[in-house]
Amino acid sequence: MVKHCWKIALFITCLTFIFDANAAISVNHLRCEYKNNPAGIDCQNPRLSWWIDSEKRGVMQTAYQILVASSQEKLQSGDSDLWDSGKVRSSNSIQQEYQGQALPSFQSVFWKIRIWDEDDNASPWSEPAFWINGVMKTDDWKASWIGLELTAPFRQEDGLPLFRREFSIEKEVRLAIVSVCGLGQYELFINSKKTADQFLDPAWSVYEKTVYYNTFDVTDQLQQGENAFGVMLGKGFYNTQGDRRVHGVNNDGRLKLILQCNVEYADGTRDVLCSDGSWKAAHGPVTHSAILAGEDYDARRSQPGWTAPEFDDGGWANASVVDAPTGNIKAAISEPMREMQIFQPVQIDALPNGDFVYDFGQNASAVPSLIVRGKPGQSLRLTPAEQRHGQSPERANNGSGPVNQAGVGSPNYYQYTIGPDQSETWRPQFTYGGFQYIQVSGAVPKGNENPGGLPVIESLQSIHVRNAAAEVGGFECSNPLFNRIDELIDWAVKSNLGHVLTDCPTREKLGWLEVSYLMGPSMSRKYDLAALYAKKAQDIEDSQDDSGEIFTVAPNYPKFDGGFRYTPEWGAAGVIIPWQLYRWYGDERVLEEHFDMMKRFVDSMKESSDGLVPRAGLGDWYDYGHGENMGPSRFTSPQLTAMATFYRCCVIVADSADLLGKTNENQQYEDLAKQIKSAFNTNFYEGNGRYKNEGSPQTANAIALSVGLVGSENRDDVLKSIVDDLKHRNFQQTAGDVGFYYLVDALASLGEHENLFQNVNRNAEGSYGYILDLDWNSMPEAWNANTSASMNHCMLGHIQQWFYHYLLGIQQAEGSIGFKQVVIDPAVVEGLNWARGYYDSIHGRISCDWKKSEKLLTMKVSVPANTTAIIHVPTIDADKITESGRPVQNRNDVDMMGIENGSALFKVGSGNYTFTSLIHE
Repeated sequence: MVKHCWKIALFITCLTFIFDANAAISVNHLRCEYKNNPAGIDCQNPRLSWWIDSEKRGVMQTAYQILVASSQEKLQSGDSDLWDSGKVRSSNSIQQEYQGQALPSFQSVFWKIRIWDEDDNASPWSEPAFWINGVMKTDDWKASWIGLELTAPFRQEDGLPLFRREFSIEKEVRLAIVSVCGLGQYELFINSKKTADQFLDPAWSVYEKTVYYNTFDVTDQLQQGENAFGVMLGKGFYNTQGDRRVHGVNNDGRLKLILQCNVEYADGTRDVLCSDGSWKAAHGPVTHSAILAGEDYDARRSQPGWTAPEFDDGGWANASVVDAPTGNIKAAISEPMREMQIFQPVQIDALPNGDFVYDFGQNASAVPSLIVRGKPGQSLRLTPAEQRHGQSPERANNGSGPVNQAGVGSPNYYQYTIGPDQSETWRPQFTYGGFQYIQVSGAVPKGNENPGGLPVIESLQSIHVRNAAAEVGGFECSNPLFNRIDELIDWAVKSNLGHVLTDCPTREKLGWLEVSYLMGPSMSRKYDLAALYAKKAQDIEDSQDDSGEIFTVAPNYPKFDGGFRYTPEWGAAGVIIPWQLYRWYGDERVLEEHFDMMKRFVDSMKESSDGLVPRAGLGDWYDYGHGENMGPSRFTSPQLTAMATFYRCCVIVADSADLLGKTNENQQYEDLAKQIKSAFNTNFYEGNGRYKNEGSPQTANAIALSVGLVGSENRDDVLKSIVDDLKHRNFQQTAGDVGFYYLVDALASLGEHENLFQNVNRNAEGSYGYILDLDWNSMPEAWNANTSASMNHCMLGHIQQWFYHYLLGIQQAEGSIGFKQVVIDPAVVEGLNWARGYYDSIHGRISCDWKKSEKLLTMKVSVPANTTAIIHVPTIDADKITESGRPVQNRNDVDMMGIENGSALFKVGSGNYTFTSLIHE
């Protein structure tokens, strides 16, 4: 027996090694159509993605196996009754299409995955994930659209509609799925409880083309016995009739509802509960709701218990079955809006007229949340604003007087009328605004003298609301100003992430298109934009004109004129956003779905052109430094930026055609791009490194460099002209909404980091530092903090691209898709001692943390599994570089590729790395 012990020991050692090898790899972060366990998937081949985690280096997926089942029990037992992919030889861990059995509506689908690594070791199975199907076929809608029975034109002052329906549940419920849409907005309650924590459903859309519904698992909300549905409707952009403010949005859609609840019982039987003419309807307590101008609520008209069973609705009318909207009804694509953060007042000031001003310390997209006590019929008014009168100096955020709605638009307020309760809680349900301050009229804060017996405010809060896109990145560095700039821009981004990327959360809330793609490279490093931008692409296609033109706003609610209606730099979003989704997330489907839109837009620019110079519009909106009021471009010809944009879009269409196997279109648009490039330089290049301009070459030269219009023989001169102009102006940028993106991109991509540092590290008028010194806490619309404009715009926040892509150095290799090949190339500039941050790509977390210490630079880098990276390590002596304390020479895990621009380049696989290099003698 003893002589065999060594064999037993070897066997145990081998088992231990195999166990450790398997346990060292895990598969997690399972996503279906970009979402974690989503409800409401209505495509037959949803795309699945996952992360691979391991402490080992160089981990690559070589194969995967996906199991899909109709129940979690079946999945756990290994019964993959819907799909077993088998072992698929592939390194792809993103956008893998489900290829199993056809899925019915309202099916719950459970899945898990394992992968094999580079040594063909299998990982453990992942934890199960799931998705819930929405309505897979139009015929599966059994419900009817319903509305109020109207004997006269609808008046919102009579109260927005309420709908209810009681029903009985006699058996144990295994699964209950509700699909619902209320136009323009809705809130759903079941047994007195609001369903889900979402705000302002459904997402805004071009209602004539597309209407979105939401799907919820409501199993836990149902009870045996009596139950009740309650739905309240709001107006949103779908109906603006009678609104206090409309900003050119004159829609008059009839408020209506569709709801279908599919119930599966424990005994296997099923039931379908639908909206129909048996539902009851009444007018509710919301007497005015305007998406751009606040909301009025009369609590005397509230009907306590109307969302609960056994409510007496004998005085309610029957709902009326109405026509369906003309738009195709589709499952929600983007993340919903949610309440994200609560701000308490940091100061409450009494005004001479008896009003009070609440300061919440942060300008944000928000709704007020009120707790008040008073007498029935007493009313109070809440007036939101981004600033106050009495500023000193001019344009500072330090006013001490009444609120100033200059950039918000008026009339714009919330009004609450007290009902019978001693203490009442309220917040608007169907609108939001942007504000730091609220002026209260007709009430006093708790603890203040109240000789007039006015209502008493027990509590008033600001509730920040926005799109629930996940945060996927972070940045900080040794320069406090840069960190404050990043936060300043971030608040403008957060405040404008809604159902579209809005221009501002206040006076318009419109989806102006240029910001979406120009700020996309910045915003996508902080927020997961995949779902929102996929929805945005649909908004653009739905808004596209028959001529192929793409207007400035999508959804195209207002009917603007001139450049405000059509400008090429805005319409380009219809081409560039699908391409960005492909590059960042590997979303080839979005290119397939929208290729015709992309092509038609380029064709429209060609057809409207004169010598390939397309019809121009606003150009470099809000360019700066000319001493005049800002507006359409003054330093740069709008024809120049329009033509450069034409070229950029044409190249993308050619590349997309090549990717999609459209050989003829690829050749057609490659040829057109060459013609545009030649004509552009003939029309606009003046020689000596300068493109035609009206006083500053920054935008003209930068856009030409960035999109690839400059010949290699002129590149250095064109770049030098930009740098010379910046230095001449003490590093003041003249570029505006369009041009500043290209200025940052051109300077950063060509290594001019020291000059960018000088541009950002200022507090003169027209700089980020100037804005911060005036105490603004979200990015204004104008470089000079013009207080007659919006104080919460993200359109000039492009410097974040430099922070995340270059100071952190987290980039994607040329030709890489979904960050499969990563580049870490930090700009270790003078004036910064350290920078650190991360980006959660669709493949996993990428991070970089660098720090100078006397003569040495230490770089800590993390590369996600199933990817590779090229790491640039700045050094003056490559022979002295170490990684994890060991020399880099003759290593298998770090492959030195050479020296480039003062950095040693290393090719590595996944894992955590710590490089130390000599950067000073």
